[in-house]
Amino acid sequence: MAAGNRLWGDRLACADGSIAAYQRLGNVGAAPVESSSPPSGAPRFGPDVVDRWSVDCGDGPTTLYTNLYRCGEICLPGGLRIVPGATAKEMEAMSAAAEARDMVAMHAAGERLVGVGRDFEVTWLVAASVAESAGDWSNAVAYWQGAIGILDTASSRASLAEALARSGRDVEARLELNTLLARYGDSPLRPQLVCTQSLLETDRQRQMALAEEACTGGWPRCCGSP
Repeated sequence: MAAGNRLWGDRLACADGSIAAYQRLGNVGAAPVESSSPPSGAPRFGPDVVDRWSVDCGDGPTTLYTNLYRCGEICLPGGLRIVPGATAKEMEAMSAAAEARDMVAMHAAGERLVGVGRDFEVTWLVAASVAESAGDWSNAVAYWQGAIGILDTASSRASLAEALARSGRDVEARLELNTLLARYGDSPLRPQLVCTQSLLETDRQRQMALAEEACTGGWPRCCGSP
């Protein structure tokens, strides 16, 4: 993974399906022994290089040493998995279809995506974000629910509440939003929560005031009108 110094192409997943957070700590020099898995047919090109990384699955960082040029998918550390290549392929296909405004192809790619990568948090996060970008709020709801099923976070809950509101499921949106406002009303999530609140507001003047607050706070989807 020399190119870009990315662990397994940003597809390194924890045991629960969430994507590991990692940071490269630097190079520690030549490997103490020659790799046992040189590239097939490749010429020898000097000592292998070892990098040191900090990898965190939410329970504290672990130091991980990697051979910069060898091993690949067959040498995953214990307790970690790699998101399948087919999942990454369908993520790209779904994004490309959304950019082309081809909703049929986007839905098909989304179904394939959650089929091959349903055990990984990143699958649902990408699918939800792509659906939102295309204004497909009904499917965005399902994708955010899938993300919460893997890793329940306040951020995903806030996005679910907004998707519920934008897809017309007001009763469910209010239940989700009220809980979030009580817990995170003064957190960085506030602009998104206020935007969702504006979507559910029936008084036009109050609705516009909430939308303006959300926009000013940094939630652009509420800028101009909710």
